[in-house]
Amino acid sequence: MKNSPGGFGTQATPGGDGGNQKQGNRSLRPVNIAQVLESKQSNSENEWLIDGQPVTMISVVVHVHEVSMQTTADVYKVSDGSGQIEVRHWVESRSPDDMEADMEGSPLKGTYVKFVGMIRTFSDRKHINATLMRKVEDCNEVFFHFTEVMAVTMLNLHGPPGGSSYAGAAASSYSRQGGGEQVQYSHLPPLERAIYRFFVENPAPGDGYHVRQIMKAVKDLVAIEARNSDVDESTFFAYGDAAIDSLTVDGVLYSTSDESHFALVD
Repeated sequence: MKNSPGGFGTQATPGGDGGNQKQGNRSLRPVNIAQVLESKQSNSENEWLIDGQPVTMISVVVHVHEVSMQTTADVYKVSDGSGQIEVRHWVESRSPDDMEADMEGSPLKGTYVKFVGMIRTFSDRKHINATLMRKVEDCNEVFFHFTEVMAVTMLNLHGPPGGSSYAGAAASSYSRQGGGEQVQYSHLPPLERAIYRFFVENPAPGDGYHVRQIMKAVKDLVAIEARNSDVDESTFFAYGDAAIDSLTVDGVLYSTSDESHFALVD
């Protein structure tokens, strides 16, 4: 899966601050920039805390004001009404000519983008180290994200509705409580829904499932999708990559040992 700033982009190189990831809490937490800037960390080895809860992966939906290209990273200056921050997305090493061409052709400046990544610091300044990025095509996604941020924050601070004392729910699974998993993902396209169902019915091993294993398990549905789109079935792996990228950006899956192995977010 290569970088694709106009659609789904995966991080090609983790960089110096991305290789020390913890494997414990891999829940995806929707946040705003203010929460990122106010997050706390007791020491450099511990996870970041937001509302007193540990977070590893976060998602933000932001407006991109500036884009600067570096040899191994793209740097985005973004805001969302609650604050401003830099987002770094690591890419494969490129020449100055390539950087200039990418700068001129960048489709993201002046648009809203969803970034998924981790909180990092450099020279005592926080930034987001993005592993996935996608341009927002529907303005309703911006409002949905902020509604989701408020819902998860209230859940973490006060617990679920009904007066329960539980206030430490995993942020990304707030809407799955009470057996609502199938309802939550009933809106997904058939392929994404089949992949999700495969993971639910077949808990992944430590390193997750390889893309080929996933595609083998759901290839019949992939072939149907290809035929419905009047595309030769031999291209069905392309549909699989797009579906897995979509589920990763939405916080359903996460990559484990490498960019070819995936597991279900707890």
